[in-house]
Amino acid sequence: MSHELRTPLNRILGYAQILNRSNTWGDKEKKGVEIIYQCGSHLLTLINDVLDLSKIEARKLELYPRALHLPSFLQGVVEICRIRAEQKGLEFIYTADTKLPEGIEADEKRLRQVLINLLGNAIKFTDKGSVIFNVETLTNSALSTQNSALIKLRFQIQDTGVGIALDEIEAIFKPFEQVGSIARTSEGTGLGLSISSKIVNLMDSQIQVKSQLGVGSNFFFDVDLPVVTNWVKDTMSYSEQNITSLRTFSRADSEYPTEFNIHDGLDSTILILKHRLKADENRPAIEVICNYGKLPQVECYAGQLNQVFMNLLANPIDALEESNKGKSFEGIQANPNIITIVTGLSRDEESTIIRIKDNGVGMSDEIKNKVFEHLFTTKAVGKGTGLGLTIARQIIVDKHYGSIDVNSSEREGTEFVITIPIRNRVSVDVL
Repeated sequence: MSHELRTPLNRILGYAQILNRSNTWGDKEKKGVEIIYQCGSHLLTLINDVLDLSKIEARKLELYPRALHLPSFLQGVVEICRIRAEQKGLEFIYTADTKLPEGIEADEKRLRQVLINLLGNAIKFTDKGSVIFNVETLTNSALSTQNSALIKLRFQIQDTGVGIALDEIEAIFKPFEQVGSIARTSEGTGLGLSISSKIVNLMDSQIQVKSQLGVGSNFFFDVDLPVVTNWVKDTMSYSEQNITSLRTFSRADSEYPTEFNIHDGLDSTILILKHRLKADENRPAIEVICNYGKLPQVECYAGQLNQVFMNLLANPIDALEESNKGKSFEGIQANPNIITIVTGLSRDEESTIIRIKDNGVGMSDEIKNKVFEHLFTTKAVGKGTGLGLTIARQIIVDKHYGSIDVNSSEREGTEFVITIPIRNRVSVDVL
C-alpha cells in the first residue's frame, strides 16, 4: 500500500518542482503550484508517520544507539526550531546544564525526532511569549555498569501557549487525536505525539505533561543514557557544519549566474548525505574519496547545480545499497563500497569537469541509453520518480550550456561526467 501511495505522490511532487522553476508562470499560478507542493509534502509526512506507527504497533521499530557529541546534537535541534519560533515572533530560550556529558550513546535520529516534535508543537500552539528548551542532569543520577557509566538526563519543553485541558491530556498521545482549534490541528497529522510517546517508551521512559488552559504547557521526559568518550568531534561542530552546508546547498539563485566554488557545493552535499553514508547494522560505511583539482570560481546557478550534485551522489548510494543485497557485512567489508569524485579542468581550461564514480553493479547498455529519459527509473516501486536525472540534465545542458554523460558496464560500476563552462553564456551575453 505504501508503494501505491508514494509512487503517484512522488511524481506529483516532482512535477510541482519542475513547474515551480518555470519562468512563464505568473504569481497566481506559482502560488497554486506551491499549494500543490505543500499539500503533497503534508501527505508524504502523513504516510511516513503512518509507517512509523505501524512499525511500532508491529513491534518492528528498533533503536540503533551510537556515540554522539551531545552539545552539538542539541545545538542542531535548537537551530532548526529557533527559526520557526522567530518566524512567529516568539522568544526561544535554550538552557543546558553545565554538568552535561560531552559524549552519550543514543539513537540520534529518533531522539531528534522526539525533540523536534515536542518543540514544534510548543511553537505551533504558542502565539505570544516564549518557548523554553531545557536539558539537565538529575541530582545523584550517575550510575555505573560493567561497561560504562549511565547518566539520567531530563529533556524539558515549556511554553506560554494555549495550554491543554486536564481531561484532554491523555487523549493527545492517542493516534490521530488532536486538541485545539481547527486551524491549528489542520497543520499536523495527529500522529506526532503518539509516535514520540512510543519512541520514548522504547527508551524505557515516559513523556510527562503538566498544562493549564490559557497559561501554557510543560512536556518532559527522563532517560538513562550511557556516557561515552569515544565520540569524534570535528574541528567545526556538527551543528556549525550542517548550518554552513545547508546555507551553501540552499543558495537562492539570482536572475543571472554568479561565481561559485564547485568544491564547496560538493562538500556540502556530501555532509548533508552523511546519514546515508555512515555504517549501519547491515554494512560498513560508504567511503567517499575526493580528488579535487585546482579550479577557479565557476559562473553558475549554484542552487540548481547543488541539486544536480545531490541527485548524482544519491544515485550511487542507492546503487551500492542495491548491490549489497544478499551480501554479509564481512563480504562487503572485503570489497568496500566506494564513491570517487574527481574534478579538474578541460584541456582548453575553459570548462570544469566533475566525475562521480561508484564501484556498484553498473548498468547494461540498454539501461545506460535510457537513464536521462523522462520518468525512466530502475528503482523499486515507490523509490524513484524517474525525474532526477532528467532534471539534472536540463540544469546542466539548458541552464549551464554544459554536458552530462554516463560511462558504465555491468559489474564495473557507473561514472557520471559533468562538463560546465567556467564562464556561463548568459553572463557573457549580458557583458
